[in-house]
Amino acid sequence: DQHAFYNCKSLTSITIPDSVTSIGERAFENCVSLTSIVIPDGVTTIGEATFDCCSSLTSIVIPNGVTSIGEEAFYGCAKLENITLPKHLKRIELRAFKGSKIKTLVIPEEVNYIGDASFSLCENLESVKILSNNITFDGYSFFGACYKLSRYEGYYASEDNRCLVVDGVLK
Repeated sequence: DQHAFYNCKSLTSITIPDSVTSIGERAFENCVSLTSIVIPDGVTTIGEATFDCCSSLTSIVIPNGVTSIGEEAFYGCAKLENITLPKHLKRIELRAFKGSKIKTLVIPEEVNYIGDASFSLCENLESVKILSNNITFDGYSFFGACYKLSRYEGYYASEDNRCLVVDGVLK
């Protein structure tokens, strides 16, 4: 449900039931004490701003059934260092992980869309590996202000094809 646990500041952990297939918009937004969440394999969609401002969340495993991560889903998760993106993920909407503390990132092969500013302000991001070569990058700043980014493997072409990067080489 949308806004299901919105602003539950004392919620520290939750296990979502197996019967859930979609986590609604803003379901856990501003649950500032949330440190642990178990998402069942049957979930296919993580909605808009679902975990926005869950500032105590440090890691999350997103199950393989998830194909879409909504706009600002993990925006403002200031302690989120470790994520595992699912094998069958197709879309990462704009600002999905903006401002998190992710250190390494592997974009799965089936991803075909990454929204603008999806990983911007991830100041600890050091390494990105993109396994897909069929991605639409919406905008320019999906890795903006990632000052520690020193290793980039994979393909990137700007929306207007003015910038092309293949395995860390600007072409």
